[in-house]
This record gives sequence, C-alpha cells and structure tokens, in this order.
Amino acid sequence: MSAAPGGRVNEENGSSFVGTAGPLSADAELCFAGWNSREAYDLQPRMFGVTHWGYEVVDVMVSVSADGNYNALSFYADNPSIRSTKLQWKVDPEAKQNWKGQVFSVDESTTVSAGGLNFTVARRGDSQNYKEYVVRFTR
Repeated sequence: MSAAPGGRVNEENGSSFVGTAGPLSADAELCFAGWNSREAYDLQPRMFGVTHWGYEVVDVMVSVSADGNYNALSFYADNPSIRSTKLQWKVDPEAKQNWKGQVFSVDESTTVSAGGLNFTVARRGDSQNYKEYVVRFTR
C-alpha cells in the first residue's frame, strides 16, 4: 500500500500542502496537511436547492493505492471555520457519487470497509496547528 496527495491543487493555497507520497507500513505513519490546498470533486449546492457536480476546496486530500489498484480509495479532510471538522472517503474520487464520512469529536473513531479495504478512522487530540486524524488499515 502507498499514499499520495490526491485531488486537484488549489492554485491559490496549494503551497500550504505538506506531505510526501510513500509506502504505508504497520510501524510508520505518513502525514499530510494543508489549508485550503486541494480540490475534491463533490456535489455542490446552488441557490434555490439546485445542486451540481463540481470541485470543492478542501484542506487536504490523499489517495491510497493498494494491491496494484491505483487510487483504490481517496480521503479528504476539511476544517471549515463555520462547521465542524470532517473526514470523508470514496472509491473513485472523480465519480458522481457522494463521499462518505462524518464529523468526529476528539478521541472518536469508526471502523469502515470501502473499496475492498478495511480501515479505522480516529480523531486524535488537536496539535498546535492542526486537527489530526489517523487512518489505520487492516487486512
């Protein structure tokens, strides 16, 4: 398994993205962070209840490749100033399908199966500069 930055780069804040692609192992962590640094393909609200598919600015987006399947699963994290922080995931980041995920409180976790992968998402205590999530994969 490996992880790499995903989604489109938001040109205005793309330089705030931190993290290098690499292999995922049982004894090491890869860290990705950003501030409005990426764009995720999602259902966008418009006025009068009409929606359309388009790109939404998010803080960080990461794609996981597993067992030779490039972009087997994608994640994005967002920490908007007027809503709670959330972590979302879906199998095909460009598909017209909704992201799944939730808003997590500190120390809250959930175990999920998606795209043939089993993983647990947990929200850690916040660091000085970031809301922190850890995603652990199991076979």
